Amino acid sequence: MDLILSYIGFSQSIFAIIMILTKRPMKIASIILCVLLMVFALTFGFDILQHYGILPSRRWFLSLSLRMMCAPLLFLYTKYITKDFNKFNPRDYLHAIPSISLILVFLILKLQPENNSISAELFYEKYKLLRMIYGWIFISLITYYVIKALTIVIQFKKQIKDNYSFNSYKISLDWLFVMIILFVLLILLIIISSVLYEQGMINTKVYIFRHILELIHVYTLSIWGFHQKQLISGTQTDSDGESDFEEVSSGKYVKSGLKKEDAKSYVENLIKYMDDSKVWKDSELSIAKLASQTSISKHQLSEVLNEYLGKNFYVFVNEYRIEYAKQLLMNKEYSNWSIIAIAYECGFNSKTAFNIFFKKYTQQTPSEYKKIIVSDPEK
Repeated sequence: MDLILSYIGFSQSIFAIIMILTKRPMKIASIILCVLLMVFALTFGFDILQHYGILPSRRWFLSLSLRMMCAPLLFLYTKYITKDFNKFNPRDYLHAIPSISLILVFLILKLQPENNSISAELFYEKYKLLRMIYGWIFISLITYYVIKALTIVIQFKKQIKDNYSFNSYKISLDWLFVMIILFVLLILLIIISSVLYEQGMINTKVYIFRHILELIHVYTLSIWGFHQKQLISGTQTDSDGESDFEEVSSGKYVKSGLKKEDAKSYVENLIKYMDDSKVWKDSELSIAKLASQTSISKHQLSEVLNEYLGKNFYVFVNEYRIEYAKQLLMNKEYSNWSIIAIAYECGFNSKTAFNIFFKKYTQQTPSEYKKIIVSDPEK
């Protein structure tokens, strides 16, 4: 059973990598996801090779070096999927140092003359202290990167209404939040099982549970990662991949110094464009898309909305949709239209989202509003 799980995990990881690499346009986050899946593929592959006696069972340096890559890669994927950087920051290569250092240390020790003739078991026992040191480094890294990744996801979720005009699983990143939690559980299982195995309290069959959890990881990353679109948060980035202005932990931005005269011109152009183009009918309208269409930079558009109109992007766009919905509900030509049909026509992507925002905006549900209009057309 354990071998079967290893084969399934290896095959699924490779298949997912091939599928993700076919996505266009290719984004940095997708490449990072492929590297993470390759780490899982190697993990399963090493278990297969161990089963056939090609690799020794005592291969902690390989296993641990791979495990050390998972948390940084998960963090980097979270970082690059939530903000569309133009290029990979070279400093992010430094996250691979702990894993590389472990392999280098092992190779140096293995090449020592006194270690040439000893067995893998004796070599394993000889450097028990080194394994403990790297074990604590591993735990520290996991803690650091998990906290960093969760912080990014939580921060992104707080900023959704500043960047998107709709609610959807496509932008919520709920799956990634769950993925990070599952990753913590996997690491805890690995640590606990390893300690108990070292003390002879369990046998190798317990690793079947590790493979099951790893398989869940691979399928989650494969399915959701493949369908996940590139997201935006904060500001657009410059050619160096850094923000035009800084964001603070509250999710608010530092003002860009936009002059009042320019802001007034931006507001006029923005409102005119919204009225003329009816771009708000786009059910997946984002602030980045609107910024591109209006030739206003994303951070200036965000500042205009928040500072000069007193609204976030979500409210700004959906007010246009509700006003149009009210016109349709009052128009006899649309009297036979269902509520959901009107919602879609106005740019909402679900009846629930339409009902919630309509009631918040008018203090009535669409059905209640329609009944009042029908009973008293002069209202």
